[in-house]
Amino acid sequence: MERFLKVAIPVFRGRVAPRFDHAQEGWVFTVSPCGHYDLQVLHWGPEGGAERVRQLHQQGVRVLICGAIEDWLLGYVRHWGIAGIPWVRGEVYSVLQSFLQGHWWEQDPRLAAWIRRWMMPNGKGQGQGRGGGQGRGGGPGRGGGQAGGFGAGPGGFCVCPACGEKVSHQLGVPCFETKCPKCGTAMTRER
Repeated sequence: MERFLKVAIPVFRGRVAPRFDHAQEGWVFTVSPCGHYDLQVLHWGPEGGAERVRQLHQQGVRVLICGAIEDWLLGYVRHWGIAGIPWVRGEVYSVLQSFLQGHWWEQDPRLAAWIRRWMMPNGKGQGQGRGGGQGRGGGPGRGGGQAGGFGAGPGGFCVCPACGEKVSHQLGVPCFETKCPKCGTAMTRER
C-alpha cells in the first residue's frame, strides 16, 4: 500500500477550473494518511488533455478532481489508473478537504475501497493524534493535527497560495478556513 496519495486539481484563480483541458495550472497535493499535505504546482501550456493526463500519471497521481471534462478524456484518465471525479466546483482547498472527509468516494467503489485501506492500513479506524488533534485514520498514536495542516503550533502566519498575502494565524482557526483578505482564496499555513 502506498504511503502517500497524490490528488490533482486543475485550478483557475484558486478554484477548480471550469474545464480540465483549458486549465493553465494543475495543483498536485501529496497527502499523508493523517491529512498533512504538500503542494506542487504544474504549469500547463497549449498541450492537449491527453498529454496532461500522461503528465499526471508520471507524477504518480491517483485521483483527479476536476470540473467539466470530455467523456473520452475521462475514459483516458481512467485508462491510466487515475480515478476521475468530474463536475466538481468550488474553492480548491475546500474541495480537497471535502474529498479527504469522504465526499465523492462512493461514485467509484474501487476508489472508496482503496482510500479506506490507505487511510486505515491496520483496520483500526480513526485514532487520537499526538501532534495536536484528531488524526485521520491510522489507528492509535498517529495523526498530528487537522487534515491539511502540519501541527505548526499557535503562532505563525497564514499565507495565500494565489497572491502571497500573509495574515497572523488565529488560535483555534485552521488556515484553510481563513479567506485571503485580498483575493478571497482559502489560505494555507506558512511553513
